[in-house]
Amino acid sequence: MTLPKLNIDIPQVGYSIDDGESVLRAKLSSGPSRLRLDMLDAPIGAQVNMVLSPAQYQYWRAFYRTIIEHGVLPFLLDLVVDSAIATAHEVKIVPGSLRTGVQGDAHIVQMALEVTLNPYDPDTDAAFVAIYDSFGDNASEVLGALEHLVNFDLPAVMP
Repeated sequence: MTLPKLNIDIPQVGYSIDDGESVLRAKLSSGPSRLRLDMLDAPIGAQVNMVLSPAQYQYWRAFYRTIIEHGVLPFLLDLVVDSAIATAHEVKIVPGSLRTGVQGDAHIVQMALEVTLNPYDPDTDAAFVAIYDSFGDNASEVLGALEHLVNFDLPAVMP
């Protein structure tokens, strides 16, 4: 089933991510706390603040009422969560968290979301950490050059 996508860009400063639901912490009477992983791929929380034009607000309300049935159904929203660029994530509105207001011509929408993380490859993450440890902020350039080598240069010279 393809989920509907909310086609409103949210500035990165317009939300915050709470990454803390997958680890359990047990305080001890002495010494450091004990930590353990509770759930793999646990959803994370996000607090979203949207400042919308009148047309965007009308779109949001129509999307909310009809497409996601007053927040009951999940939908896709572009967020910067797992990578440095915005990617579509499945989200659900936390019941009771939706707030709206008006400031002049701006319509403010605030809500808490439950965000499902996209699948990731631990080997790719480990490789990126190793490359970043070696090249620092130039890691993306190194990966871009490697991608060009593998996808364009080598196929052009190999039979």
